Amino acid sequence: PVTSADRAVGWIARSGPGEYFTSIDDDIFLYPEQVKQLFRALLSRPGSAHGHQGERYVGSDTPPVAVSPDEPPAWEFCLRRFEGHVDVINCVYAFTREHVAEMYRLAGQAQMDIGTLANGEDILLSFSGQEGPMIHDVGLVADCLTTHRMGVATWRTRKDFFLERAALFLKLRALKKLSGT
Repeated sequence: PVTSADRAVGWIARSGPGEYFTSIDDDIFLYPEQVKQLFRALLSRPGSAHGHQGERYVGSDTPPVAVSPDEPPAWEFCLRRFEGHVDVINCVYAFTREHVAEMYRLAGQAQMDIGTLANGEDILLSFSGQEGPMIHDVGLVADCLTTHRMGVATWRTRKDFFLERAALFLKLRALKKLSGT
C-alpha cells in the first residue's frame, strides 16, 4: 500500500510548484502557529528537514533479527518536546524542493521506488538534507485517538515494521553521512 506521506512527499512535491513544503500525517493535528514555527525553522536552516517528532537509531550496524510488536528493537521513538537533531523525523515534515530531489537521488542509488515504498519514506526524507533532520518543541500536538491502535496504525499492522526501518536506515547511512546527528 502507498501511504499518504508517500504521495505527499514523493509525487505531489516533486511535480508541483513551490520551493518549500509541509506534509502532515492524517492522524496529527497542528495549530497554524505550530506549522509557522516549523516553517520558520526550515527557512533558518534549510540544510535539514524539520518536524516535531523523531527517532534515534540506537542499534548496531547489523539490523536486529527478531522483534516484538510492542518493543521496537534498536530505536528510541516518539521523541518530542526538545530542539535538536534526531536520526529520523516522522509525522510532520517541513522540507525544500532540494530535499525532494535528494530523496529521489538516494532512492535511485538504493534501488528503491518511492511510489511503492510502504515503510520508510520518513527515513528517506530524513537523509535528504546536508545535515541530519531536526525536531522542534512546538508545544502539545494532538494525535488521533487511533494513532497507536492495532489494526489501524501502520506500525502496529505491519509485521517486522521496525526491522524494515532498521534495515533501510542502515542502508541509507552507508550511502550518506549527515552532519549533526
